[in-house]
Amino acid sequence: MAKAKRVSINALEKAIENTTYKNECTAEWNGVPFVITKRLSLVEMMKFVDNVSKLCFSDDGVYLPEVMDYAIKCNILERYANFTLPSNIEKRYDFIVACTDLIESIVAVVDESQFKSIMRGINDKVDYMAQSNVEKITKNIEDLFRSLEEMEKKLEPIFGDLDSDTVKAVMRSVSGNGIDEGKLMKAYLESRNTAGTVKEAD
Repeated sequence: MAKAKRVSINALEKAIENTTYKNECTAEWNGVPFVITKRLSLVEMMKFVDNVSKLCFSDDGVYLPEVMDYAIKCNILERYANFTLPSNIEKRYDFIVACTDLIESIVAVVDESQFKSIMRGINDKVDYMAQSNVEKITKNIEDLFRSLEEMEKKLEPIFGDLDSDTVKAVMRSVSGNGIDEGKLMKAYLESRNTAGTVKEAD
């Protein structure tokens, strides 16, 4: 069987131009006319996914699932339609709550396949970011343990002959002020004298 000839780009472009699909339509909500873009460009689609995903995490990486629905609705109004939202977060939230039926009417018109793809992209990206945060935290903990092990090895020659209570007393004496050799030695001597006094009293 002969291999089918590939369709050229020019032929495909002409076929697309001949379709009757219109990417924009006008609508009205409570007397306010606006424009709906049925299918977003690749760049706008990527911005939609990226913006929602990032808003689902605080600056210190805490996952905020309650923000996702709000962020999606904001992007629907700003990217699928030509609404300008308030910059104040509280006012913007109130605006989103008041416009529930408006948002639903926009979603009913937009390209269903692309919108579902955007929702999948958001979920996949949020999962990836959450997993990355877990891996980062795990790595930080592992680095901390390694640092503590190295510190323990360095301090072993100094505190090797002391019991655990004496070492704790030394560390309490210098905690909060940073570890300085002079303070460490002074605290060591003081705690050793204290430990000796306790032993004699027993």
